[in-house]
Amino acid sequence: MGGAELHAVPSGSIDFREEDDPACLARIRELAGRLGDFSRDPFQRVKEKSPPRPSEDIYRLMPLDPSQEYDVRRIFECIFDDHELIEHKAERGRTLLCGYARLGGRSVGVVANSVVPKITVITGGSYGAGNYALCGKAYDPRFLFAWPNSRYAVMGAEQAARTLLQLRIRQLQKEGREIDDQGREELRETIEQNYTGQMDPRYSAARLWVDAIIEPHRTRDALKLALEVASLNPDIPPLRTGVLQV
Repeated sequence: MGGAELHAVPSGSIDFREEDDPACLARIRELAGRLGDFSRDPFQRVKEKSPPRPSEDIYRLMPLDPSQEYDVRRIFECIFDDHELIEHKAERGRTLLCGYARLGGRSVGVVANSVVPKITVITGGSYGAGNYALCGKAYDPRFLFAWPNSRYAVMGAEQAARTLLQLRIRQLQKEGREIDDQGREELRETIEQNYTGQMDPRYSAARLWVDAIIEPHRTRDALKLALEVASLNPDIPPLRTGVLQV
């Protein structure tokens, strides 16, 4: 039921919408050309192309405030090989980019993962369910890098402060202690300041939750090295998770 646009945009039930049969066949050839020989190297590789933007452009494109929006496609132009990004379901879920690209000539998947070597770069705020969905530490990426401006936590500082404040107040009440408005605000500020400090990537790196804090313009080099290391171990164990309940 319905045409190609219906299934590409509202329902998202197709991965690519092409103009005609020749374009469809060309797309299939392009995707098949990205497959690697897993007996030798989990990445299919061709001659490397330089990114369309210089790496230093990241500092102009990426806001320092992790709560501000930015166009991740422009960031990718500073990292991945020139004209090699293929968006998966490009017309569906426009706030999330999934696709295929090349890095140093190697074919890689961006955001969307099967059981493959996974490398995570935290560029802004990474909190809660979003951290899990985009392969945070709990999902065992091969490497996890963070930019200096990034923030990494179960939830944002304000939300965490409200939650922890309520728990602390209940604990005090159980102990028979009352707290006035001034004491409540002072306690909230203390909790928020402590939590904000723990969101700093240096706090995570010191506890080995992050493998390295990298300068943004060195992201491409760090990812190329990580891919090189991952390619030396093509034997990938199956991904096993605990029981997931929703």
